[in-house]
Amino acid sequence: MLSLTQAISEPNEKLIKGKVYQLKIDNLDELKKTLLLKRNWELGKDGPLEWEIEADIDTMVPELLKKPELVDTRTSYFTCGTSVFAYSKIETKFKSELLIKSIRPINPIFQRFSECANLVA
Repeated sequence: MLSLTQAISEPNEKLIKGKVYQLKIDNLDELKKTLLLKRNWELGKDGPLEWEIEADIDTMVPELLKKPELVDTRTSYFTCGTSVFAYSKIETKFKSELLIKSIRPINPIFQRFSECANLVA
């Protein structure tokens, strides 16, 4: 079974375009530190999670081109409970990734949306 967890953090200082950053979390034991490693297949070893800042700060406000459209729904039944998915198509005038928040009666769900996929689950 695949499990996905997403954490959204805010940097302490302004990020610089072209600079490579690494994820560092204080006070982790050795086992938890190994869980934060990313496999570098070219070098054949594990290394830190890192990314390069490729663009300037995006201050553009997303603009919907159409009302979001429900594309499909899916229900999966597990022994620990039911999982319900709603797939929507969202067309925007926006080049960066968007964070879509859909509200359920119990708690909000946060999902990552990319223009190239054009679908959110």
